[in-house]
Amino acid sequence: MLLKDKTAVVTGCNRGIGLSILEIFSKNGANVIACVRKKNDNFSQQVSKISEKYSNKIDIVTFHFLNQK
Repeated sequence: MLLKDKTAVVTGCNRGIGLSILEIFSKNGANVIACVRKKNDNFSQQVSKISEKYSNKIDIVTFHFLNQK
């Protein structure tokens, strides 16, 4: 495992390329800090499945940016 005992921060991981990176890093042994704008039940379920499949830790961090003028 290339990333065993490493921690990765992945942004935009609730779909698309970010979700694929989340799974690849998990497959390679990394614990992941998964950053998303909005957390939903579907994403939480996907994260649970990935974490169980690869026996790694995935923490979901929600960022909400306000439009600042």
